Amino acid sequence: MKKALLSACLLFAFCRGAAQDKNDTIYFMNGEVLIGKVVDTLMNQVKCTYKGRKEDKELTLDEERIFSIRYGNGTEKVYYKYDTLVGNIFTVEEAWYFVLGEQDALRDYNPRFCFWSGIVVGAAGPIFTPTLIAPLPVFAYTGAVKIPKIRINTADIPDKERLKHDTYLLGYERVARKKKTFKTLAGGAVGLAIGFGAYFAFLQDEKP
Repeated sequence: MKKALLSACLLFAFCRGAAQDKNDTIYFMNGEVLIGKVVDTLMNQVKCTYKGRKEDKELTLDEERIFSIRYGNGTEKVYYKYDTLVGNIFTVEEAWYFVLGEQDALRDYNPRFCFWSGIVVGAAGPIFTPTLIAPLPVFAYTGAVKIPKIRINTADIPDKERLKHDTYLLGYERVARKKKTFKTLAGGAVGLAIGFGAYFAFLQDEKP
């Protein structure tokens, strides 16, 4: 009987210790996720540590940046609050689907066409327009690529039920458009470098 009781106590202590050793998961309002360990939650801030490339790093976060924290012991604390006075117009459930949409877009959406087409537009600028305004086509094209409706590759969505929620679609589109902007500008910068290189190497004397 004593051995059984001792074994049960040791098992409980082991399980409790294992649960405490598990990392916490921080879900940000912008869709990003951080795996680490929460060490303090005071003064409307959350202090945590996470593994860097070489050593552990410490980070202090404002609560308003966090949707929720899921602790290693299985409990969860939701920081987001529905409050129209501060701009939180979604309910907690709606906001969670918005965050899920951002997460899925961060993970799966990759507008490669924007990068390569940005290179083409950027390279054409110095060749076909006056040098001083050569970057303008890139900025105009960057604005244009955000106009079409975002297509979601439903095959990558882990739970198709999410597609029924408007806030999920809004979150997905928000991140997707930001990615399209970044990819287009990055491609445009590469294209401008190519275009200016070609201009100064071969066309400088030919253009008025």
